[in-house]
Amino acid sequence: MSKKDTLYDPTHDMDLLELTPFEQSLEDDFENSAPVENYEEVKAMLIEAAKNYQKSKMISIRVQTDDLAEIKEKAKDIWIPYQKLIKLLIHLYTKGKICLPEVNWKLIIEN
Repeated sequence: MSKKDTLYDPTHDMDLLELTPFEQSLEDDFENSAPVENYEEVKAMLIEAAKNYQKSKMISIRVQTDDLAEIKEKAKDIWIPYQKLIKLLIHLYTKGKICLPEVNWKLIIEN
């Protein structure tokens, strides 16, 4: 028996493996995939998209002085920076976790 014959062959027991349905679907997708014809173009496009992706964006808003003072006080009470509290409130509102009361917005906006 040669030294080559005694080395471990990782593919030896591959047929005995039982894949989960998810693993099998990954295996099937991989085996049925085709190479990307315009690989360099797609790669350049993805790199450019990654450069332009921003997880957050800086904004500037005008806030009434008394509202800002109150939000700062509330943030101080719960030990977080007031900007983080404002960001959290925006996030919770956009995700539907908090709602604004039913009011006549036209009257509020005009004042």
